[in-house]
Amino acid sequence: MTTHHTRLAFDLLRDLFLDPTCEEVASYLSRKGPLPLASLIRDKNLPAANVARALALMTVHDIVECQSDSRADSKTVLYAFNLKRTLDILHY
Repeated sequence: MTTHHTRLAFDLLRDLFLDPTCEEVASYLSRKGPLPLASLIRDKNLPAANVARALALMTVHDIVECQSDSRADSKTVLYAFNLKRTLDILHY
């Protein structure tokens, strides 16, 4: 996607969710790729409750995808930002 699409997606997030944590978490996931909750909390240095609330809210709106870690023995959940689904909000 182009930088215009990315900028539009984050403008939509800012308008849809008044909590700035949602935009920060989505931006970080967009740059870094799929990450577990513990890494998000540690790297962003935000309160765990705010990050968990933002992830839950964006998961309900299908902006963030939850997926299990690819290793068979791991039970870690990875969260990934989906830019295309964010832009689909404009369609609906």
